Amino acid sequence: MKKALVPAIILVVCLSFMVACTKKGSSVTPPTGSMTTPVKLVAMFPGDMNSDPEGEAIRESVRQRILDDTGADVEILNGPLDMGEYQTKLNLMLAGGEQLDMIQVYSFNGMYQQDLCADITDAVAKYGKNITERWTVENMGQFVINERMYALPRMANAITHPTWVRGDWLKMYDLEIPKTIDDLNHVMQVFKENDPAGNGSTVVALFDSGHTDMVLMGAFMKGGGRVFLDDTDGRYKPAWMDPDYKNYLTQLNEWYQKGYVPKDTLTLNPGEQGELIQAGRVGISFLWYSRITINEQGLQVNFPDAYYERCVISGPKGLAMTANYVMNLPGSGGAGAINALVITSSCKNIDKAVEVINWGYIGDNFLTAWYGPDSFTCELTADGTYVATVPDSAPGGEYRVLFLGLPNDTRFVFEGDSAPQRHLSYLARPPYEVFMFENAKLPIDGTILYDSAAILEACPSYPDIERIRIEGHIAFITGERPLSQFDAFIGDLKANGVEDLIDEITRQNKSATE
Repeated sequence: MKKALVPAIILVVCLSFMVACTKKGSSVTPPTGSMTTPVKLVAMFPGDMNSDPEGEAIRESVRQRILDDTGADVEILNGPLDMGEYQTKLNLMLAGGEQLDMIQVYSFNGMYQQDLCADITDAVAKYGKNITERWTVENMGQFVINERMYALPRMANAITHPTWVRGDWLKMYDLEIPKTIDDLNHVMQVFKENDPAGNGSTVVALFDSGHTDMVLMGAFMKGGGRVFLDDTDGRYKPAWMDPDYKNYLTQLNEWYQKGYVPKDTLTLNPGEQGELIQAGRVGISFLWYSRITINEQGLQVNFPDAYYERCVISGPKGLAMTANYVMNLPGSGGAGAINALVITSSCKNIDKAVEVINWGYIGDNFLTAWYGPDSFTCELTADGTYVATVPDSAPGGEYRVLFLGLPNDTRFVFEGDSAPQRHLSYLARPPYEVFMFENAKLPIDGTILYDSAAILEACPSYPDIERIRIEGHIAFITGERPLSQFDAFIGDLKANGVEDLIDEITRQNKSATE
């Protein structure tokens, strides 16, 4: 196997060693900040769903602060929010030879296989002291291949797919917080019959074609939304080859046919989902966690008593939610779900790029990159908690410039009416819901950095398998294809070489664990 295997990725949030926050932005300046000739760098990250055109002035002020502190003039590109659109733009810019030095990627495997990732081993050792203090060896290790490092972490293992239910609506109808799939069905029926949003505008629930698998599959399937070990033949298989996958699709199809979800639920983008939530129309969310944590504050502007309860749901096969481990089975394009911060192989000053990233981990520079200089205060309290206050007039984090990773997201407790309190509570306050792994199934392949090239070599038809799987998944949910054809669907997958895919997945898992 080309890629080195690494230990399980467990994020350890250590606040005790953090550099103390300073008021009105960081006063810590890296030693090379006095360079007379700035180094030109270009960075691109996905746009935030709350982006505002007026944010350009904020971005420029952050650009100036980075220049003052590091001697790097970083042009900051705000890429598309949509993952597919962002990846397309990224591919076009790289193929066209445009300067891109620091980028967030959703597919480290694919980037590495195309030799697009710079070797940053030596640069991190020289200029990445604050980076390495914030991330554990295990987290850094996911990008170490043959003892060389090719990216920095963006995410860590986390709990990102809980079920959320409108708590005020539960009280309205004297309902308990649901704990099982049967409970959910009862709550959904009550919401549908009573229309709590009024005028027929109630959206009982929202689910999508991706995140919902991680929210609910575990209730119906042994391995949840990830690879499972089939006891009948001792092989490791994708979740959608579990015979119980049909039961999962049956439940989603039932909700779809009963009108519990809008007909376009599978195609709504994050912004559209957020608009429905803030409009007070959505009863239950089976989406990425921050669709609720970020939008709940907007909801409460017009509905002060509205709030969401986080639910721990179980079903016939156990806990519904699957923990979000950054190691994942790559897609047919070589794109594993491994979110990373990459310095490109075309970067002409890797040391300076690492220094800029390290800047974001010093003191409260993370907040400067989010809100702009001089727009917040930050203090270290006696109990060791970092408390940041953001005035109502300050940007609400929507102008974030450096997407540095989960450790920074969990560093600060925010105060002030403009701060998204539910989101910050989920990430950065006890009991740290983002790390409640006891509420989810843990992937059995969570330590495997799959060799996507070997998978494609063993199963050249993997792109066709992916197409058949995705098309079938959507068609069964919407009723376009009757569930009576599920066996034929599995037959189509087998006819296109899924057994070769399973054999290679099994080989890589056994090689890593033996």
